[in-house]
Amino acid sequence: MILRAAFWITVVAVFIPREPDIGYGRPDVPSVVPPKAVEMVAQVLKVPPCAEHAQCIAGLSLASDFRQAVRDRLERAKAELKASSPPKPLAW
Repeated sequence: MILRAAFWITVVAVFIPREPDIGYGRPDVPSVVPPKAVEMVAQVLKVPPCAEHAQCIAGLSLASDFRQAVRDRLERAKAELKASSPPKPLAW
């Protein structure tokens, strides 16, 4: 029984990662993307993507309207919940 437990503890210890991956990458490993490509992408992104496209602007407007409608509904629901909840007793 003890040998079986030691075996499984060893198996788990072998398969666990040595350092946590929290999304920051590894600072000791050089970047895969060359700096020139990063500069080029930065230059491209300076121009607004919807500057010349009416359909894109309409899509952004629709998304903005949807977001505002959802926000209004949430505020209305919050007000209804607050109005329907019993008043809190005063604490002395």
